[in-house]
Amino acid sequence: MNAHSAEILWDCWGVPHIYATDENNLYFSFGWSQMHSHGDLLMKLYGEARGKASEYWGSEYYDTDVLLHKLNLLQMAEVNLNNRSDEEISLFQSFTDGINAYAEAHTDAISEELKAVLPIEPYDIIAHFTEFFIWNSW
Repeated sequence: MNAHSAEILWDCWGVPHIYATDENNLYFSFGWSQMHSHGDLLMKLYGEARGKASEYWGSEYYDTDVLLHKLNLLQMAEVNLNNRSDEEISLFQSFTDGINAYAEAHTDAISEELKAVLPIEPYDIIAHFTEFFIWNSW
């Protein structure tokens, strides 16, 4: 994380406190700290939101993948991202850059079967967010 102007201080409960010089460095550090605390979970959630979980991890995910494709989740995520301001897109990119930088620096911290999801892209974040609301609205 040397290329970014931010500091992450971890308290005794494992909560990251981020001190950054600007929003992009904040979001980069937030992505980094999320991977540090929940890397495998993030990879699983983003892989599922892509509608590729059955490709990555087996046929038990097939029905969910088909449903997400029928709902056009990925297309909705891409449209949502493209309709955002340049500043918002930059923040999504900074967040995913932090995720990917952590994954690259700490390859041993991520389960082998979950590495297939890398690299994470900004639309993955929106796809997961959209998927979350689909499942929680039914």
